[in-house]
Amino acid sequence: MREEFLYYIWENRLTDKDLKTTEGETVEVVTTGYRNTDSGPDFLEAKIQIGDKLWAGHVEIHVKSSDWNRHGHQTDKAYKNVILHVVYENDSRVNDIPTLELKGHFDETLFSQYQKFISSKTWIPCEKSITKVPVFTRLSWLDRMAVERLESKSETVTKTLEANQFDWEDAFYKLLMRYFGLKVNNEAFEYLANILPFKTLLKHSDNLVQVEARAVPDFSKTTSPRTIPCCSNANSM
Repeated sequence: MREEFLYYIWENRLTDKDLKTTEGETVEVVTTGYRNTDSGPDFLEAKIQIGDKLWAGHVEIHVKSSDWNRHGHQTDKAYKNVILHVVYENDSRVNDIPTLELKGHFDETLFSQYQKFISSKTWIPCEKSITKVPVFTRLSWLDRMAVERLESKSETVTKTLEANQFDWEDAFYKLLMRYFGLKVNNEAFEYLANILPFKTLLKHSDNLVQVEARAVPDFSKTTSPRTIPCCSNANSM
């Protein structure tokens, strides 16, 4: 069993409804919380009904309950707001946090399929399975993803426009600069667009020396050079 697979089971609510803690209290998942990819609990801001009480807080997931101590969470303050410890196997009692054992509460064949995917040598692990999906389902899925992507892009544009009093030229300039940075340096290029506004660029467009001078941060007014984003080496992409 792998923790990453348990994240998938939890996030997509693939367990049955008859869930109970190791102490026998009923568990109802109101919201799973959102996945935390940084340090700290695995899912943040979840809402869980345990018995007759509604809890709001974080969820930590492990293969075995003993992993809590093995990972050093018992001394880490980042885990003090964990309201539910979700494990595949409850092999020991490690704290007073309610524990939910998932073994026997989801379709175990899903894990076999998961193992096939992660061990696949093909470019896209599920490429041979796509033909098994009905055409209507596949097309609906592609349409939904296209709409979601457009909505995400338009939300970014809207936020940029709201921040600059709906100056379309400035918004285009800032977004274009961000995209010039690609995935690795987009924040650095966005920072450059902010310290070198589009109107300033137009004003000094006939004098490249002045443009370059304005693009260099004034470190005398900066509390720490570390706050200035740096571009990553393109070779690291």
